[in-house]
Amino acid sequence: MNWKHVRQKTKPTREREMSRTEVAWEILCFFSLVLVRPVVFFLLVWLSLEFGLHAVLHFPFEGVPSLDELRTYKPMRTTLLYDRYGKPFARFFIEDRVELPLSEISPWMPMAVIAAEDTRFLSHGGVSLLSIARAALENRRAGAIRQGGSTITQQLARNMFLSHERTMERKLRETIIAFRLEHEFSKEQILEKYLNEIYFGRGAWGVETASRVYFGKSAKALSLGEAAMLTGLIPSPNRLNPGASPDAAEAGKRRVLARMFETGIISPEERTESEPPLALVPEPGNHPSEHMKYPYYAMRILIDTLLPEYGVRGAYGGGLHVFTMLDPDLQETAEDIASKSKFQLAIVGLESETGGVRALVGGKDWDESQFDRAVQAYRQPGSAFKPLIYAALFEEKGWRPGTKILDTPISFGSGRGRWSPRNYDGKYHGSVTVETAIIRSLNVPAVRAFLTAGKDAVEETVRSLGITTPHLPENPTMALGSASLTPLEMAVAFSAFGNGGYRVSPFLVREIRDDEGEILFTTKGKKQRVLSEETANGIRNILVKAVESGTGRAARIAGFQVFGKTGTTNDFRDAWFVGGIPGFCAAVYVGNDDRKPLGKGATGGRIAAPLWKEFVARAAGVLAPSASFPKSAADAAPKPRPAEEKRSTEETGPKAPHAHQEIRPHEQRPTPTPITIAPLPAEATGGSGTAPAAPRPLIIESETDKRLRELLKQYNLERE
Repeated sequence: MNWKHVRQKTKPTREREMSRTEVAWEILCFFSLVLVRPVVFFLLVWLSLEFGLHAVLHFPFEGVPSLDELRTYKPMRTTLLYDRYGKPFARFFIEDRVELPLSEISPWMPMAVIAAEDTRFLSHGGVSLLSIARAALENRRAGAIRQGGSTITQQLARNMFLSHERTMERKLRETIIAFRLEHEFSKEQILEKYLNEIYFGRGAWGVETASRVYFGKSAKALSLGEAAMLTGLIPSPNRLNPGASPDAAEAGKRRVLARMFETGIISPEERTESEPPLALVPEPGNHPSEHMKYPYYAMRILIDTLLPEYGVRGAYGGGLHVFTMLDPDLQETAEDIASKSKFQLAIVGLESETGGVRALVGGKDWDESQFDRAVQAYRQPGSAFKPLIYAALFEEKGWRPGTKILDTPISFGSGRGRWSPRNYDGKYHGSVTVETAIIRSLNVPAVRAFLTAGKDAVEETVRSLGITTPHLPENPTMALGSASLTPLEMAVAFSAFGNGGYRVSPFLVREIRDDEGEILFTTKGKKQRVLSEETANGIRNILVKAVESGTGRAARIAGFQVFGKTGTTNDFRDAWFVGGIPGFCAAVYVGNDDRKPLGKGATGGRIAAPLWKEFVARAAGVLAPSASFPKSAADAAPKPRPAEEKRSTEETGPKAPHAHQEIRPHEQRPTPTPITIAPLPAEATGGSGTAPAAPRPLIIESETDKRLRELLKQYNLERE
C-alpha cells in the first residue's frame, strides 16, 4: 500500500473530523447569535428612536415651529389703558387676552380642565394613544367625528400655531409640536399657556378675560361651578357660551362636574353645591362700547403714541400697560357737558405746571362723529388770541398793564381791499391802558400792539408759547385771532400765564410697561421758560380782571381766582373761552362743523364761558387747588423801559413794524376755514359788520411829520 492508497483511505476520516469541527463552530456561533441578537436589536431600536426623537425635536419640518420659536412665542395680548388712579378704562386688542400666571388662577380651573379634557395629562408625553383609541371607537360608534383624542398639549399646539382643519397633515404637525412642547416646558408651564391661550367665546381669549366677561371677576376668584362652566365651553365656545345658550352652558357645567366627581377630584357634596344655575353679569358679552369708556381720550393715545411707537401688533397685541393722566371725574364732566350741547364742541383740561392732560373731549358723541375737535379742528380763536399778542409786546418792548395805547381809527389797503378794524361797540376810546384794552377786548389797540411789537416778535412769542399750527397769518389780522388752531394749542399757550411764564408740553401718557412690568416709556412733564415772570404775571392779572369785570364774567367761580379770555369769530361762527385757576388750565370751543353761525349774539362770553365754568368748577373740587395765584415781585410796578422807549404811547403812539416787514392783509396762507377780513369778528363790529358812515381821521403819532409820511407810504396806510 503506497502513500497514495493511505491518503485515499484516510481522507474520509479526515473529512469527518473536519465536519465535526465545523459543526462545533457553528453551534458556538449559533448560541452566540442567540445571546447577542437581542442586544443588537436593542441597539438598532435605540438608535432609531434617538434619530426619530432628534428629528421630531430639531428637524425643520415645514409649518412646524422650532424650539427657539416655541421659547420666544408670545400670544396676542390686550393693551390696557389706566386712569390716574390705576383703573382700566380702555382696551385695544385683536384677541382680547390678559395673561395670568397659574398661581393667579383659581385652582378649580386647572383641575376642571384636566378632568374634562385630558385625565392623563400629568403622565403622558404629549400624545395619548389611549385617548386616540377611545376617540376612534366613539367616532365609529357615532358614525361621525365626535372626539379628536387630542391631549391638552396637542390642543395648545393647535391653538398656538395651526388651523382647525381636520386633515392628517395638520394632525401630524400637531403631534410634532406637542412633542416639542413637552420637551421644552414643564407640565405646569404647558397648562398655564393653555389656560391663557384658548378661546371661550364672546370675544374672550384666555381664562382671565372669560372670567370677567361672564362673571365680572378675576380668574383668581372663580368658584368650582364657574370653573366648570368655563371648561364646558372649550369644545364649542361659540355655541355653548351663556350669551348664546344659557341652557347649553349649564349642561356643559354639569358634565364637567360629573367628570370631576368620577375622577375623584371633588366630593359628592361639592358636586351638589355647584350644580344650581350660576349668576352671570347682565347680558354677558364683550360689546365694543365696553372696550373704550372714554373714546376721545383713548383714541388720542392710540393714534399719537401707541401706533407710531409700537406698530399695529404692538398696540393691539403687545400686552402693553399704559398709565395715563386721565381723571375720570373730569372726563365724565366734560363728556356730560358735551352731550347736552346742541352744537359741536371741544374741551381740554390740563395741569398748567406739568402739561398733563386730565380730560379731553372732541365732540358731542363719539358714535356720531369720531372727528376730534380738540386736536384736529383748526378754528379761529378770535379775541382769545389777543393776550398772546400783548405778551409779545411786553417781552419785546417792555410794556406793562398800565402802559397807554391808542384806540383810534386805523386803516390798511385801499379801495375794495381796504380794512379798517373796529371795536365791538363800534366806538373808539382814545388813549387807554393795555389793561383796559384787554379787559374790554378792544380790537384796534390789539392791532396797534401787533404793529408795535413787530410781526417777527409776535410770531416768535406765539410759537414759543406752544402754538404749532401751520395756519398762522403774517399780517395784523393775527391780532384779532385770524390764525387757525386747535383748543389743545390754546390751553397750552394760556398755561404759561398761569405758571409764571413756562411752556409745558402736553402729554396724556405718563408711563408704559410691558407684560413683564418693564418700563418702556415714561414722561415727567417738561417745562421751558418762554416768558419773563413779569410778562406772564402781568397778562394773567389783567385776565383775572377780565373775568371779574370784563367779557369773561360768566366764567367766575366762587372762592377761586380765575383768569381767562373770551373769543368770538366772524358772524358768530366760533365761540371760545380759555383760561384757568391755580394749577389748572382749560379751553372750551363751541361751533358747527359746517361753519354755520351759532346765532346772533352767540359770543364766547355767552356760549363758551358758562360751559368752561361748569367744567373747571368740577376740576377745582377734584384737584383742590389754592384759592389764588401766589404774589411775586412781578406784580409790582412795571420796570423802567429803555431810554429811547420811555416816551409814553400817548406821546409817540405805537411803533411801526420793522423796516423789512410787509403787511398784506389779503395774501395769507391757506387755512381750512378762510379768514374774512371784512366784516370783522362780532366782538369787533358789534354784530353789524358795516363800516362807520364817517370814520374819524386816522391818528398815528410820530416824532416828525416826515417820519409819519414815510410810514404811511411804506405800509400802504391811508390817512383820511
